Amino acid sequence: MFDRRMVVLLLLVANIVFGAWANGWLASWGWAPATESEPQRLGQQVAPYKLQVQIDKAADEPAAAAPRGKPP
Repeated sequence: MFDRRMVVLLLLVANIVFGAWANGWLASWGWAPATESEPQRLGQQVAPYKLQVQIDKAADEPAAAAPRGKPP
């Protein structure tokens, strides 16, 4: 069977290699993750600088009590 130390060493090496690949440190050797971008979406935006965040004032007020029906 496998020695526990060997398994830990293999997992450590695998983590180091994955971290180097994910951070692009291996890109000079042609090993790099694919970059994902959508430049066409940026071109489709209509006046994104006009976007304003507004606060919902109704959320700040305490909730109203539920209306009660007729007593039985």
